[in-house]
Amino acid sequence: MASVWMLLLLLKSFFMCGLSLDTKLIKVYPKQPILGVFQAYLGKQYELNASAARDVCEYLGVTIASKAQVVDAQKHGFETCMFGWIDEQIAVVPRVQVNSKCGRGEVGVVVWRADVSRTFDVFCFNLTDFEIQNQAMTGDQRSTEKPITTTLKASTSSPLSSFSIPPALSHNPDPDDIEVEKHLPISGTPASVGVAPVAILITVTFAVLLAVFLAVYNFKMNRSCRMFRDAERRQEDIETEVWEDCSKKDLQKTQEENVHEKEEENNNINSSSSLDQD
Repeated sequence: MASVWMLLLLLKSFFMCGLSLDTKLIKVYPKQPILGVFQAYLGKQYELNASAARDVCEYLGVTIASKAQVVDAQKHGFETCMFGWIDEQIAVVPRVQVNSKCGRGEVGVVVWRADVSRTFDVFCFNLTDFEIQNQAMTGDQRSTEKPITTTLKASTSSPLSSFSIPPALSHNPDPDDIEVEKHLPISGTPASVGVAPVAILITVTFAVLLAVFLAVYNFKMNRSCRMFRDAERRQEDIETEVWEDCSKKDLQKTQEENVHEKEEENNNINSSSSLDQD
């Protein structure tokens, strides 16, 4: 019984946390992901723990990025100045240039291993953008095998040049520079795609737990009622047996008294007859 209540409380807490997430505040950087990787956040300060970070990416219709995906994006120019959660449940910040105020002045994907309750931003991964950019890069690499004249023309239209990579974020980014257009998921994915399965799963789980709780409760109540009825029946049987035993004893006593009285009457009659004869 205690375990059932504990599960219900945990489920309720998780469900309420999910509802408290204001998805209208979600912003992204950069607007055009680099190799499918972009940063998502809710405000100028860190707001997302490890669980909420994953929910934000799902709401946007994408997945949370892995460390390998962030590393690839960093190698192609992606950098920020704010840490974000990734799939391995660690916080990272990709850095291309040295900055003493960002990532402890290091270059590369700087790791911060923190408790999952700690709040950061989140790095998401859009597979559709990755495939498009990867195909464009592959085509650009193939063009390098052509004569030099062709290579020079291709180099002026490198796929990365169309991504408009903005400068690194400061610790307090300007919300007007990086935001989701009308709060819609990336690549036209409906907002309900990421939220609906989670809501359905939570509802089904809650219903199952409630059914289990009611079944256990009914079983225990029925068992208690059966035990109470059995106890009453045994009590009635005992009282019946006692009453029958007492009735038998009273009847036997009455019969014995009647026999004794008859014997006394016979004795008196015999005594009277003997006196008359004398």
